[in-house]
Amino acid sequence: MVIDLPDEYERGNNRLDVYDFHIAIPVANNSWAARVITAITLPVGILRRTQIFFPPGCHNKIRCNLYHGATQLLPTDPIGAGVGTYYLTGDDYWFDIKDMFELIDAASTAFIVNAWNIGAASADVYYEHVIDLYAHVERVAVP
Repeated sequence: MVIDLPDEYERGNNRLDVYDFHIAIPVANNSWAARVITAITLPVGILRRTQIFFPPGCHNKIRCNLYHGATQLLPTDPIGAGVGTYYLTGDDYWFDIKDMFELIDAASTAFIVNAWNIGAASADVYYEHVIDLYAHVERVAVP
């Protein structure tokens, strides 16, 4: 477990890289059990900001969450309920989570994005949707 950064660390003096991911959610992925599971790898550093965009037409029927290891990072799962209980959703909406401080060390570069829609055609989900995730990582050595 990382408790502290090296003494020479100064915020703002390190490279900040932005990584973009586009996640397609087909109509068939219409429940938590049938969700799209997208593994992403981020470099060692500090996750400083995450942006997730739900384009027009999603009509709050597309859901997603982000895990870092076994921990649900976005949105926060305050009681550890898991199984899709807490999720982000939107329609032509940007979730912009700034001032994050999620440490990524060499053993924890794996993240998971879970995405699904709320039901089959009976729920007015007739087309595949694509959400966009942008991860801003401050490139710094993490002990």
